Amino acid sequence: MGCSGARGQNVEKKNKKERGKYPLSISLILFFFVVTLVTISYFYFQRSKEEFDRSTFSQLKSIADLKVKQMVEWRRERLSDGDFLFSDSIINELVRSFLKTGSAGMGKIILAIFKGFMERQSYSCCFLIDVKGNILLAYPVTNLIEFSISNILKKDMDGAYLTDIHKVTNAITGEDDIHIDLVIPIEDKSKSTVGFIVMRIDPRTYLYPLIQSWPIESRTGETLLVRKEGDFVLFINELRHKKGSAMKLKLPLTRKNLPAVMAVLGYEGLLKGIDYRNIPVLSYVRSVPNTAWYIVAKIDENEVYENFYRASILTGIIVVILIVFSVFIIFFIWNRREVEHLAFELKLEKEKLAMLDRVSYLTRYANDIILLMDDKLNIIEANEKAERVYGYSIEELKRKNLKDLRITEFKGELEDEYFGDSFKDGKIIEAIHQRKDGSSFPVESSIVQAEIGGEKYYQAIIRDITERKGAEKKLRKLNRTLQILSSINQAIVRIRDQEQLLKEVCRIAIEKGGFKMAWIGLLEEDTKRVKVVASAGFTGDYLEKINITVEDKPEGRGPTGRAIREGRTAVCSNIENDPAMIPWRENAMRMGYRSSAAFPLVISGRSKGAFNLYSEEEDFFGEEEVKNLEELALDISFAIEFLEIDKERKNAEEEIRKALKEKETLLKEVHHRVKNNMQIISSMLGLQEKFVKDTRAIEILGDIKSRIKTMALTHEMLYGQPKISEIDIREIVDTIVQEIRVNSNLIGKKIDITTEVEDIRLNVSSAMPCAQIVNELLMNAVKYAFPDKEEGKIFLSVKREENGTIDLVIQDNGVGFPEGFVFPGENSIGLTLVQTFVNQLDGELIYFSDNGVKYQIRFKADR
Repeated sequence: MGCSGARGQNVEKKNKKERGKYPLSISLILFFFVVTLVTISYFYFQRSKEEFDRSTFSQLKSIADLKVKQMVEWRRERLSDGDFLFSDSIINELVRSFLKTGSAGMGKIILAIFKGFMERQSYSCCFLIDVKGNILLAYPVTNLIEFSISNILKKDMDGAYLTDIHKVTNAITGEDDIHIDLVIPIEDKSKSTVGFIVMRIDPRTYLYPLIQSWPIESRTGETLLVRKEGDFVLFINELRHKKGSAMKLKLPLTRKNLPAVMAVLGYEGLLKGIDYRNIPVLSYVRSVPNTAWYIVAKIDENEVYENFYRASILTGIIVVILIVFSVFIIFFIWNRREVEHLAFELKLEKEKLAMLDRVSYLTRYANDIILLMDDKLNIIEANEKAERVYGYSIEELKRKNLKDLRITEFKGELEDEYFGDSFKDGKIIEAIHQRKDGSSFPVESSIVQAEIGGEKYYQAIIRDITERKGAEKKLRKLNRTLQILSSINQAIVRIRDQEQLLKEVCRIAIEKGGFKMAWIGLLEEDTKRVKVVASAGFTGDYLEKINITVEDKPEGRGPTGRAIREGRTAVCSNIENDPAMIPWRENAMRMGYRSSAAFPLVISGRSKGAFNLYSEEEDFFGEEEVKNLEELALDISFAIEFLEIDKERKNAEEEIRKALKEKETLLKEVHHRVKNNMQIISSMLGLQEKFVKDTRAIEILGDIKSRIKTMALTHEMLYGQPKISEIDIREIVDTIVQEIRVNSNLIGKKIDITTEVEDIRLNVSSAMPCAQIVNELLMNAVKYAFPDKEEGKIFLSVKREENGTIDLVIQDNGVGFPEGFVFPGENSIGLTLVQTFVNQLDGELIYFSDNGVKYQIRFKADR
């Protein structure tokens, strides 16, 4: 096809165009690389400089803070000395006496005190002067000079104080002395000042070295002590870079960029400026508390930034080297790429023709239709597959538009599909095309928009998807049947009413499966007719007019009749043309039914009904759908069978309940009559007892009455139980124990009977003997265990062991059996009866006679 060659030429032109632009892009990349590198270097430089500034200012601040702290501490120590002398009463009294008398002895003592202070505290000299300024005493004597009292007076003298650093001309040497005076006023008893002790301090011995010391190694680091003096700033200490400047160097306050000037003008903190040498410095300024002094810690900018500038220059050199190297590498790669590209172009030219031949061959013999169209969808090129599929020749196809290949219903959508959206990434479109003979088939078109020679073209690869559409339709149908199967199985599990279940099955078939109509019919055995029991969907009057039998005649040869009669699925794929549907065809066609299927419902091994489905499509029921629907019919059959069995079971249970109620009524009546008869016998024995004079006979009659009463009480309990087949042993024991307590009281004995009885229910055959055993053993213990005592204790317990055996224990603390006694004894009717009842229970009796008698009877609860 010609489209391949045109496209190859277009690609080649595009590549050449891009190669022409490539050096510009390289230049731009290089430019942005250089700008980025320089920008990063600049910001790195600025950031590093700021870090240097912060580090230096932090050092200067620490040094200034340290110097201020040291000076404050030094002043505090000096004032502490003065406060000591001011407050010491002995020294004050000594000085006052000397001022009054001028005693030489007192003067020596005072001088000795002065000497001690000078030796300990490093004062340069000490004076005692009167209020007129006359020096009365001095140590050392060589320091006797003229003294101006105005230098030391303070308006409010409330103790010792320090003067400011000042300069005085020495009368002896003629030189200027710089010092600080610690002045201690001497007061009389009326608090009037009568003289002064003056302790002179030379700042050059301690204070100046303290200020000038720099804690770290530095060529230019320096600490200044300054104060304001008129319109000037006075440098108090000796300067590092200007010798002999202490108390002499003054600079005008107009030099605003001088850190010392900024300090006396009130600025504090980090400052940049020019120092007294006119050199740029970084400084930190602080005032000294309680003085007119200011500390300036400074260092030259050149020293601070020396290493930084050295590192910055090195960094700049590295950046320049990187830029030059990058330019070299980029242009080297570019030149090499150009050489390789030229070689590739030569190779490409050799392969182009071979490639075009292969593409043309591939297009011509491709298994899909390939069309090339212009911007109006007129066909320009087509391959041989298009010729075979559409039935048109290549020339005929070139005279057609894509619209001509579509069926009428899809022609209107063509413009929206091709011109409405961008084809940048391609597009897939489904439509229905028609052949030259008028037949149609579904297609899937993969469309790509391209520019060839500056013009827009569409290339379409078209595939016949008839088989795929059929498979999709089949899959949808299969999914619907599977959905019906799942939903109906859930309904089978949930619903227990047959009528409701069958209606729900039909409803699900319509809503989930999309069938036109569904109904379930059950066979009437006597008439052989099929009765509609449930339906859903579009039924109209179809089911009212339907007449289906299972016999082999026209009304029984449709899908429903055949399915029930033969016990297998019957399908009608085309109602209109199926002869078996003649009896119902007219109504079915009127309702829109086109195909149907009937699935037998086999219940208890017999086909008793059918599940019928109708579709508006012909040939709807395929092999897979039928297979799934047959499984569904089996599930429905099982559900109906289960519901019928469940109904029969419930009816049987109701009959059993009625029979049991009648039996229970009869048993209660029997127990009632037995109890009444026993009461009559007991009454007759009581009447007989009144006419018998023999004591032994009366005792025997009483025992018999007690036994009869026990049996009567047991029957009475059985009569009152909700479940007459069982009785609570605890209730029997409580009743018998209560009766025994009453009898023991009648014969004048106080017997304490303790019971521990578990919740155990016994059947009638075990309850009667057990009750008689308890009655006999308790009666026997009351009558014979305590012959010589009016009080006694009896313990009774009934427990169930792990293996189900009942353990009955009765124990008293009476006299026990006589020596040589052999159970049950020769004349003991009661113990003989006990053994008899134990035998009835198939039990075991063990007795012990030690501090009373203990009976232990063990038997199985259920016999």
